Amino acid sequence: MFNGVDEQLKLDTAARDAMRELVDTRNTSDLERFLAPYAPAGACRDFARLTQLSGKRESLNEARRLLTNARSQAGLDRLEALWSVIESQQLSDCFEIDLGDVSRLDYYTGLTFRIYVEGAGVRIGSGGRYDDLTASFGKAEPAVGFVFELDALTELLVGRAESTLAAGSTLDATRLTGRDLSALFTEARKKRAQGERVV
Repeated sequence: MFNGVDEQLKLDTAARDAMRELVDTRNTSDLERFLAPYAPAGACRDFARLTQLSGKRESLNEARRLLTNARSQAGLDRLEALWSVIESQQLSDCFEIDLGDVSRLDYYTGLTFRIYVEGAGVRIGSGGRYDDLTASFGKAEPAVGFVFELDALTELLVGRAESTLAAGSTLDATRLTGRDLSALFTEARKKRAQGERVV
């Protein structure tokens, strides 16, 4: 959708980067002023409004009213089709659409996502679609990738395990200690294979 607006406004590279920064920081008033030389006031206001749109299907409905160019409409069509699949699996409570989230990494060519887990104060993962990236390595292929922030995930999991043990949980867990990590992991794998909980 961002690329559709960029094409519609015919921005050069510097202006595109400036617009991306304003969208990413959700700076609606400065975004409206920035867009003023490129579009009528109503269109500037509508595009700035997109940075505040997040939620469920209603966000898509509102975006359809605000975005009129063909490329952005096609992006909305693809996102709506994906949202329909999410709804069909009764997973809409686990997802949110954020039309103001513009990835700063230019190699993304489609949907981007961020992964959050209850109890973590930061995202624990992110990723997206990057069809053109592999062409830099010899052959263009469609691709999707993601990364987990292992430090954040580990901190969350360790905190949960410690809370469970400190609360005197009724869950039986064997605590393994020692300096030989190979032996500890071997023992943990054996116990887990037998259905035991191991810390």
